[in-house]
Amino acid sequence: MSPFTSHYTLRFGCSGTTDGFGTVLAGSIEPLHDGRFRVRHRSTVVGEVDTADEAVVLVLEHLPTGPDPVVTVTADEHL
Repeated sequence: MSPFTSHYTLRFGCSGTTDGFGTVLAGSIEPLHDGRFRVRHRSTVVGEVDTADEAVVLVLEHLPTGPDPVVTVTADEHL
């Protein structure tokens, strides 16, 4: 799991390959104009909450329970 920011949104990605390509968005936290936060799992809104702490908990609740298989690729193979 690797956090990154884009377009004022905190996003959490996880790569399904050993070369760093193929990152899947695991969740995101978007600040709203009223001080609240919108949480998405992939592209689906799963809720809006009042605090950043609540937003992180909501992202964690929607993570997969087990690891997905890792795909091993060479430098010449990109998915």
